Amino acid sequence: MCLDTLDKKTRKRGGFGYKLLSKCDGEPHTFIQKFVALPIGKWVSDPSSETRYVEYSYPNQYYPTGFHIFSTLEDLKRWRGSSWYNLSIFRVQFKEVIASGYQYKCRTIVARKVKVIEEVV
Repeated sequence: MCLDTLDKKTRKRGGFGYKLLSKCDGEPHTFIQKFVALPIGKWVSDPSSETRYVEYSYPNQYYPTGFHIFSTLEDLKRWRGSSWYNLSIFRVQFKEVIASGYQYKCRTIVARKVKVIEEVV
């Protein structure tokens, strides 16, 4: 997952959003790049956000890696489209925002830390 457009100024406050996750033995996990367990109710740091930067759609412009969180449930569902139906939607809390922008025209926050709150049915 990469941002298509990057905000010129990123709001650093934490908040709540939505994330698409796989489930392994009933526990939420990331499914892109590293398979990171995200236990419900516990803060988890992105293991690669301290050392890696990704180039987004425009050459020579980078932002740190981190957890991608959709601002609204509608944006997550729009991004998911007709694929990724084997994955589950979770409401999450995030902090330590490092970038923000749009991913496939969907408002997206990139944060170093995330806590899964609940599965959205």
